[in-house]
Amino acid sequence: MTKMLAGQIRGKRVLDIIEIPIPEIEEGEILVQLEVGSICGSDLPYFLFDTSHPALTGVSAPLPPMLSLHELVGFVAKSLSKQFREGERVLALPKIPHNGLAEYFVSTEDHAVPLPDGPGARLVISQPLGTVVHAFRKLPELVGQTAVVLGQGPVGQLFTALLRYKGVERLIAVDVLPGRLEVSTRMGATHVVCGDATKVEGTIESITDGKLADLVVEAIGKEETLNAGAKLMRRNATL
Repeated sequence: MTKMLAGQIRGKRVLDIIEIPIPEIEEGEILVQLEVGSICGSDLPYFLFDTSHPALTGVSAPLPPMLSLHELVGFVAKSLSKQFREGERVLALPKIPHNGLAEYFVSTEDHAVPLPDGPGARLVISQPLGTVVHAFRKLPELVGQTAVVLGQGPVGQLFTALLRYKGVERLIAVDVLPGRLEVSTRMGATHVVCGDATKVEGTIESITDGKLADLVVEAIGKEETLNAGAKLMRRNATL
């Protein structure tokens, strides 16, 4: 077999399935057959063909095939790495960033980790979880503290769950979607605020008796919400 199916974005919310050659691999690389992938917020500008985004400035349609996925779980179809064997299940990043929207993609041995057995849809969340765990290594002691998490998408929910696990006493989750906040309570949030993250300062003051937060996590990814988060911090707090 020399051909595979791949996605090609031709415009806003327009995705074609085309046939292209299966990529070749070099020493130290693996060819991964995709099992499941999840869409990261950084993938959305491609699917929405948002030409105002820096990654798409000056770009015209169609985009190159295989753009855009990078949170991926699959099985090693071919290996030129001593670290991975064929048939092994892996969490892997594409060698070419975001080039994972296809039946097969190339990864390198330093951008893949072996995975245990289990549902692929659950295992794929370990990729953004790794990002959150890395952030936790930079945080101060959290036991008994007050934390606010702005945004309750996948990354925000992971922050909420781990903050509760790490001993945060008052954990406030903020999002505009009520359905997400229902999940937040299961993840450990003690308080939920449904509203625009840039307009919740008064509510946070009320919940905290005017003391505000020891930690604010901005999990939305916008300049205005990052600036709003700074207004929710008490003196010597962490953003």
